This record gives sequence, C-alpha cells and structure tokens, in this order.
Amino acid sequence: MFKNILVPTDGSERAQEAVRAAVEFARDEHARIVGFYSLNVDELRPRIFANYLFVAQEDLEREIAERMQQHAEQALRFLEDAPRSAGVTCETHLERTRVPLHEAIIREADKD
Repeated sequence: MFKNILVPTDGSERAQEAVRAAVEFARDEHARIVGFYSLNVDELRPRIFANYLFVAQEDLEREIAERMQQHAEQALRFLEDAPRSAGVTCETHLERTRVPLHEAIIREADKD
C-alpha cells in the first residue's frame, strides 16, 4: 500500500522512538524509509550582542554551524542504521533551508 514513508527527525529520543515505529511499519508494508533532517541556516547566526562576545563572531558562527551539522549527521546515522538492521531500505536527506520546519517537511514530501 505504501511505497515510501517520510520520517523527519531532530535526533531527540522521541524522534528515535518514531523512527523505530516507522521501521516496523515500513517492514510490514514492504516500504522504504526516507529520512529527513532540516537544518535551518538562520539558526546559525548567534543571537548575542557583539559587545559580549569573547570570540570573533565568525568563529562563533563557524562553531555553531559545525555542531549543528554534527548533530544532524548523528540523527541521520540513527535513521539509517535502524532500518538497515531490520532489512528495510532507507535513504536520508539533509536540507539546509531558511523556511520553517513544517514547510521544509512538506517540500520533502512533495518530492517524487
């Protein structure tokens, strides 16, 4: 009945529970999982007054970007490993965007 199951994640424990449930559902339906993480690039800019920074703003932005990227990759790794261990096909997408999360998810769902 279902061919593809979109599973957005933020890497939280609740998201991991949803991944496990989606894997069971996909296995039962003989469907594949499409894992999705939306990285909002507007969140990369620190919302701190420059006078209070003890490091250069560029360094801080780079550090935030690296940590957000690492978190996204870790969340997607879990989303790849769980289906694989259950014999379910999975592909993952990491999208850098400026749109709200719900819009990013809808755009991903509309892809063929």
